[in-house]
Amino acid sequence: MKKLWIVSLVCLVTAFVLTACERPPKVEASSELAVKRNPDLHGELTKIDPQNMTIVMRVYNGMEQTVRLKPTTNIVTPEGAPPAKRNKRAAKRPKLNSANMMMQPLLGWEGSEITVPWVDDQGMKLATAVIVDKR
Repeated sequence: MKKLWIVSLVCLVTAFVLTACERPPKVEASSELAVKRNPDLHGELTKIDPQNMTIVMRVYNGMEQTVRLKPTTNIVTPEGAPPAKRNKRAAKRPKLNSANMMMQPLLGWEGSEITVPWVDDQGMKLATAVIVDKR
């Protein structure tokens, strides 16, 4: 009789443990489909590097952010030619090849305010668009 009570108790405890450890399945379809949107970067365009397909911008808190561009990045500039250069260093034009020719519209707009929507690409900011505002 003692054996029957011990076996029953062990089975009962095992059933409770297994039931307590069972997790109900989570259904979060809405969060799986939602794409996390990063806030747009706003600041001053300080440097254009066509060889590395990057731009450097100074955001409003004073930090410099490096943003990588891809060939499909949309670049929007105001109508007309970029403003005149004020120093000799800025007047130097980097050599462009077919791979980085898409950066041509940005040349000459250093010092202008820009807005950059971006996505995270393995820890690097990847621009989906670069919008140049008038000075």
